[in-house]
Amino acid sequence: MRPATTDEWAVIEALLPSGWREAAREQKAFQRARYTTDPASLLRLLLFHAVNDGGLRETVAQARAAGIAEMSQVALLKRLRTSGAWLAWLGSGLCRPLREAPRLPKGLRPRAVDSTTVQGPASKGTEWRVHYALDLVSLNCDWFELTDAHGGELLERTPMQHGDVLIGDRNYLRAAGVRAAVEAGAHVLVRLRWSHPPMSDGRGQRFHALQHARKLTVGQVGAWQVRLAVPNGESISGRVIATKLPAPLAAKAERRLTKSAQKKTKR
Repeated sequence: MRPATTDEWAVIEALLPSGWREAAREQKAFQRARYTTDPASLLRLLLFHAVNDGGLRETVAQARAAGIAEMSQVALLKRLRTSGAWLAWLGSGLCRPLREAPRLPKGLRPRAVDSTTVQGPASKGTEWRVHYALDLVSLNCDWFELTDAHGGELLERTPMQHGDVLIGDRNYLRAAGVRAAVEAGAHVLVRLRWSHPPMSDGRGQRFHALQHARKLTVGQVGAWQVRLAVPNGESISGRVIATKLPAPLAAKAERRLTKSAQKKTKR
């Protein structure tokens, strides 16, 4: 690990909104030089913990070895608790151009829907799951719910309102969830599995996205109008969009999926 004095932290500082050091004191994230010498070293520590796969103990050990800060796990936990408002200020400042000049039509609100798992000490598997939604304009978490490990990623679990644009991963493409969004006046933008829920084309024929995507050339974007079958026997209109990856990126994605499947002992 490189010493803190020879890394490229200055590059990150150049990307931060103006006044970020003063905001650390205004938001009461940095009030005195204890453990960390200034707001920059505090932010380095917080970001270090955010990207670290380990817990508090590992973060403080690696931060000490990197020359970033020397503190206990309790001290780091206190800094995490008092820095929320400052980190929200930084995120808001970085996304100010998006808020000032939104690209979506008026009345639409983009929201990212996802979940994460929580494991306790010495846990051998997932114990809880946190479901949440992020307002992508304000970058605020506007909803969350805690379930046990059996709580699935369901789009209909998320509170919705008219004009919401719910953005989710492939696990969220379920007929019941899409129907709940349509009934609420919301829109859905989700990734697509190669084995997706039943869809039909304009002629009423079964639509298989993979068959159409294979006909594309690299860089070409395909779009097809489809109807998604829902449990009540009706269907919801939508659109499937696909593009073909260049060979190096496709090979990289294939290696990643193969490695993930082997880890889960799946084919």
